[in-house]
Amino acid sequence: LQGYEKEAKVVVNVTVEGSPGPIRTLVKLGANVDETIKLVMKKYKEEGRRPKLDTDAASFYELHSSNYSLESLNRSDLIGDAGSRSFYLRKGS
Repeated sequence: LQGYEKEAKVVVNVTVEGSPGPIRTLVKLGANVDETIKLVMKKYKEEGRRPKLDTDAASFYELHSSNYSLESLNRSDLIGDAGSRSFYLRKGS
């Protein structure tokens, strides 16, 4: 998305590995992947989701463009450049 407003917010859907349904949250298009992971993990904890995630260990989690994608998104990439609003969060290996 070239020329997008980095402060604009969009709803993203993030499926967390092992969780029955996606987390829906507002994220700025200019937020990077690392910020998005932390935001999603915080919302996941607030909603009391299972399985519990170690929210202090956000750096160990990876955001993927889908659950079929083996390659995680670069933590410094911007969500607005990802080309999707649906993601998959899993613990890194």
